[in-house]
Amino acid sequence: MHVHRAISACPSCNYASEVWYYKSKVTPMSTVECHRCSYIYEADNFVVSLLDLYKNDTVSAIDLAG
Repeated sequence: MHVHRAISACPSCNYASEVWYYKSKVTPMSTVECHRCSYIYEADNFVVSLLDLYKNDTVSAIDLAG
C-alpha cells in the first residue's frame, strides 16, 4: 500500500493544504474546502507535490494533475 502525503493548492487563492494521496486519488474524499477562502474544489486536480510520509521533504516536484 503506497499512501503519500501530498500538497494540493486551492485554484482560487493558491493556499496549500495537505491531503492523503493513494493510487492517483486524494482519499478519503477528493472534495476539499480551502481554509483561507472557503472555496470548494476537487483536490485530485490540483496536487502540486508529494511529501515524504514522515518528514516535510518533497518526493516529487512534478505536477501530477497534468
